[in-house]
Amino acid sequence: MGVREQTLSQAWYLRNQDQPDARIATRADRIRLVDILTSAFAGDPLVEHITGTGPGRDNSRRAIFTTEVDRYLAFEKTFLSSNGAGAATWAHSSQRGYSWWQQPMALLGSVRFSGLLGVRRAVAAYRAVEANHPTEPHYYLASIGVQPDAKSTGAGSQLIRTMLRRADAEGVPTYLECSKAENVGFYERLGYDVRSRFSFGPGGPPVAGMWRSARLQLP
Repeated sequence: MGVREQTLSQAWYLRNQDQPDARIATRADRIRLVDILTSAFAGDPLVEHITGTGPGRDNSRRAIFTTEVDRYLAFEKTFLSSNGAGAATWAHSSQRGYSWWQQPMALLGSVRFSGLLGVRRAVAAYRAVEANHPTEPHYYLASIGVQPDAKSTGAGSQLIRTMLRRADAEGVPTYLECSKAENVGFYERLGYDVRSRFSFGPGGPPVAGMWRSARLQLP
């Protein structure tokens, strides 16, 4: 770790060492998690690329996050912020891949609302993500969202900080994809660097693949 990175890491821990962690979500939180992510990702360029902007987009978006929450809860790395307004789904890189039957099952829920075009775009996006995903072991942030009326409350930072503490304690890097250019700076302030840039399939929105090496924790 260079001097600049170490200084940033120390400053980050000094600012956040006394702040509470988000809690691990359980099956009892399932509906709450889906509600948060469904509302938080309204207007997200990647999600709208798959769902379209027609009247069924809200139902399609909900189907997507219902499938994701059901899958990621099993990994015991899905979090709710302490104010109940934010959610994040994490997994270790060894857990995140789909088996041969899981990918089509994950798409079935959205077919009814987004149609075959949405499914084709979802498959293309998944393949683009896989082609650009790091091969080194890491923790992966699949989705993070805060309800629109609770932005700027610190819920998003708390959701990431909670997992970064664990990752740093274990010496494990973390990775995410950022589909909004205006959010890149937020992740950079948490220690992430842009590692790659690609699009979510033909005609899909641009995305930044962002990597954060494990940091040395202060005593």
